[in-house]
Amino acid sequence: MRQKKLFQSFFRLLKKISPLFLFFLFLFSFLCIYHFFQVKVIEIKGEFSLIDFKSVLANRLKNKNLLFLSEKEEEKKIKNNYPYVEEVFIKKSFPDKIFVQIKFYSPMAVIKNSQGFFILSSDGRILQTVREKKVLLPTINYYQLINSLVYKTGDWLDFYDLKVSLKLIKKIEDLNLKINTVDIENEDMISFNLNDDQEILFTSKKEIEKQFFPISIILRQLKVEGRKFKRIDVRFDKPIIKF
Repeated sequence: MRQKKLFQSFFRLLKKISPLFLFFLFLFSFLCIYHFFQVKVIEIKGEFSLIDFKSVLANRLKNKNLLFLSEKEEEKKIKNNYPYVEEVFIKKSFPDKIFVQIKFYSPMAVIKNSQGFFILSSDGRILQTVREKKVLLPTINYYQLINSLVYKTGDWLDFYDLKVSLKLIKKIEDLNLKINTVDIENEDMISFNLNDDQEILFTSKKEIEKQFFPISIILRQLKVEGRKFKRIDVRFDKPIIKF
């Protein structure tokens, strides 16, 4: 009888202890698993001349748990929070590693706004806001002054004639021509002002390639002839050259 009571007391105690034991066992197992899948190694591929982005990524991703980390969500946040990031690719490598491949924008031009200047990328993203122009980049003068209260760093200036101008800047610089200013006077006239008081006129109403194609031919021919142009106008069917 006494033995039976002892067994009953033991089982009652076990019933009380078991849920608590199981809870702590679960908690311990969870913490072990959580720690096992925490990010400890970050492999980064990319150029980091602008900012110390390795530290940025370390602070953002180190010790995060791979089980709960979304690559796409992290990519989106990095692109939104850091305007100079053009592309970012994140891949998890279990149990504790992340691979990051990153590409940065190169500043293409500056455009005047109501309180200073925006530094722009090749696709019109505002990389930085500055009071004074201190960088050796072409200055774009838009026919309407950009309101700096409407746009902020990280936004895109989604104007068609501006995007055309940015594409043309890249093409003209590839010809080793130095651009001082770009005057977007209206959709019919985009004036590229070069060194030595030279000018090239474009329009946003005509395909870029059709306008740009004759320029390299003209420049090559003028080099052979030893002549310098004053203005090249490619807005029409046939280029107009002024000396």
